[in-house]
Amino acid sequence: MPSIKEHARRLIRNAQQVVAVVMDMFTDVDMFLEVLTASSRRVAVYVLLDEVNAHHFVNMV
Repeated sequence: MPSIKEHARRLIRNAQQVVAVVMDMFTDVDMFLEVLTASSRRVAVYVLLDEVNAHHFVNMV
């Protein structure tokens, strides 16, 4: 059985129209790469983060 992370990555990889990510803290580089790849396929990507922890995402990029 795949992990939750692998399941989420597969969903993003197979998305054709839109990806919406809602997280309190986004620090996973593998997941970020999947989101970037989806965006390069012209899939609309929306990321909603908790304001308190958003700096972790900014520092990761």
